[in-house]
Amino acid sequence: MPAHARKRACPAPGPLRRHAPRLTLAALLSAGALPAVAGDWTYGASATGRLTLTDNVRLAPRGQEEADLILSVAPTLTAQRRGARASLSVTYIPTLHVYLENRDSDNLQNYLSGLFSAEAVEDFFFVDASANIRQTFISPFDSLLGGESINDNLAQTTTLGLSPYVRGVLGTGYTYLVRNDNFWTTSDASALDNLYESRVLATVASPLGRLLRWDGEYDYNYTKFETQPAYVRQLLRLRGIYSVSPDLSVNARLGYEVNDYTIDDYSGPIYGGGVDWRPTPRTFLSAFAEERFFGTGYGLNVSHRRRLAGFTLRASRSTQTHREQALYLPAGDTRQLADIAFRSRIVDPLERQRAVDEFLARAGLPAVLTSPYAFYTNQIFVASLVEAGTGLFGVRNAVSLTLFWRENEPVTAGGAVLPDAFATVNNFRQRGGIVAASHILSARSTVTATAQRTYTLSTDTRIQPDGSEIDSTEDVLRLTLTHQLSPATSAAAGVRWVDFDSNVRNSFREHALFASLTHRF
Repeated sequence: MPAHARKRACPAPGPLRRHAPRLTLAALLSAGALPAVAGDWTYGASATGRLTLTDNVRLAPRGQEEADLILSVAPTLTAQRRGARASLSVTYIPTLHVYLENRDSDNLQNYLSGLFSAEAVEDFFFVDASANIRQTFISPFDSLLGGESINDNLAQTTTLGLSPYVRGVLGTGYTYLVRNDNFWTTSDASALDNLYESRVLATVASPLGRLLRWDGEYDYNYTKFETQPAYVRQLLRLRGIYSVSPDLSVNARLGYEVNDYTIDDYSGPIYGGGVDWRPTPRTFLSAFAEERFFGTGYGLNVSHRRRLAGFTLRASRSTQTHREQALYLPAGDTRQLADIAFRSRIVDPLERQRAVDEFLARAGLPAVLTSPYAFYTNQIFVASLVEAGTGLFGVRNAVSLTLFWRENEPVTAGGAVLPDAFATVNNFRQRGGIVAASHILSARSTVTATAQRTYTLSTDTRIQPDGSEIDSTEDVLRLTLTHQLSPATSAAAGVRWVDFDSNVRNSFREHALFASLTHRF
């Protein structure tokens, strides 16, 4: 079994420090430091049962395939409550997979997204607490197929967060913020380090509406992997902002950085500039570039919407930890693209959210076109990425498309190069695309097709002295027919085809038939 093999059972509770956010929040609530969540509760519940017949349940190489029939049961539970000074939102989806032939591989996969926000002292002191459980991938060179497949490259990670902060407005119109983010991340894979991250961010900004404005920030980051040296970084930035017109502003930035990411502790200046431009109410562009310890860092965010379409383009180069990249929202997120397109028709965000949910359910489109980037690693990477996403949403037809390119280079700490995060290689690139198309056949029936390609290539020259490349390519095709049996019940059936080819992992093919039934209570 690989060194990163997954524990199939649910992980046991970890040390007390892993539960510190929950304990601290409970103590604050019991002491009356935080207001109770007032208002009416909103609940939601649904359940999905799914049968999958696959000819390669273990994703084994050709000639070693093993067929199996899998029953998957996934209830979805949601709860939300909003009050004047506190709010709580929770979504929990436990998915049980039961195998007819491989009973020792039965497992429970959890998804949890929870956020509690409170205004402890009116207009001054606030607290956010969060809990997230999700499935993520260990190595980008292995298969990125999740769900019911028995894939040793899959791990379940849990992140708990606690963020107290103060913010306010001074009498002269200056705004300030002091925030302390703390995150604890654990995993059910024995070879993966636990992770603790702490960030202290302090900002101050001059009043809006002036021709010449300024803002400044102090940013302290502490990152500690369980078996690795701690990473520490401090940034101090000052920006001067000039409003060329009501729709266009330019800025210059100057600062200083200290970190221990490099073999020799680094300290040096930060300098650069940026622009923010909103030529029309439907179009927005924000961009900046600055010199950092790793070279040029940059950020680009472009969005444009029409009545039935949305477009996003993002590019960035910066340091990134596992938690940051795992929670990153892809530019081709279907829900985000639909939200952009619906803004011209529905102004209220809650009404727009309901309209988007109803549209995605009717069209049979997935809420997220998963961008296969989230991998668990014990290092900080310099991540460069470019993502473009577009969606066209008609009365009976809808199409979403995402294209992506990413490059990842590890940094070092404590005066030594850290061991390879993926046993084979550290530096790598990914590129690919995901497209989903749906057609409403009738008032009750929808057909949906998705196609995805991911190509991963090593850029580490140390491990291949003969000059050959290490790469992996995975193609996934799905075709699904959804039929609404009643206002609260729907059925679906479909096929899946997977082709994985690699010169460092076992290549395989997988074909599957699936059928599901979903009921909303």
